[in-house]
Amino acid sequence: SKYSQVNTDSDLMSFTENNNGNFDFNANASNRFLVDETVFALYSKLNLTKGNWSFSGGLRFEDSNTKGTSSSNNETRERKIYKVITSA
Repeated sequence: SKYSQVNTDSDLMSFTENNNGNFDFNANASNRFLVDETVFALYSKLNLTKGNWSFSGGLRFEDSNTKGTSSSNNETRERKIYKVITSA
């Protein structure tokens, strides 16, 4: 099993070149994003050999929860993902 927690703070600052060749801060095209994500995963794998044949198969379960906040417009979105992934 695996558990991870990631907190990201991304500050996108946009600048526009003015007529004097200098760069002015463009607040309308800038934003700060705060993202909190947790992921819990379980893994299982089975190997089997029968004579000259060998088989392998596995399962992975993932529980992912993400919350993102835009500080410029104070908007928050959440995303929850539960999925099972097979492998052979």
